[in-house]
Amino acid sequence: MPSSPPQLIHLEGGPALSAFRATLLLARLRERVPRVSAVHARHGYWVCSDAPLDRGAHDKLTALLDNGERYTGAEDGALIVVMPRLGTVSPWASKATDIAHNCGLPIHRIERVTEWRLALEGGFLRGAKALTEAELHTCAELLHDRIAEAQVLIGQGCC
Repeated sequence: MPSSPPQLIHLEGGPALSAFRATLLLARLRERVPRVSAVHARHGYWVCSDAPLDRGAHDKLTALLDNGERYTGAEDGALIVVMPRLGTVSPWASKATDIAHNCGLPIHRIERVTEWRLALEGGFLRGAKALTEAELHTCAELLHDRIAEAQVLIGQGCC
């Protein structure tokens, strides 16, 4: 009997950046790419399971990952997703997965990613010009730890 492919569930999380840290990071970003006008970040959770979770398990998982804070930052702008390097399991994922198993959730792994949004200064009569690939890479270098994390550069206007 063929097995079904693994299921990947994405859940949105709360803010990943305090106002203080955002101010410091924005100053560093603007040193390298002056058009960046704001930086926002939120956590996202990727959950792998053998089959779709039933409603009760999905609700339990959502409650487990909910820290009570709501993300109120930008939903548009350049998007850079930072995650643990492929082939590794982060300490956060290891502990979160253990807790989920102790709660009886039928999952393989929970991983936390950070979704960064960069707002850009606009032109006089039109919206902001998209970041170049070089500018996007320059910003991404400041948003992740090269030893432990990888980034996916998505750019502007999507997701």
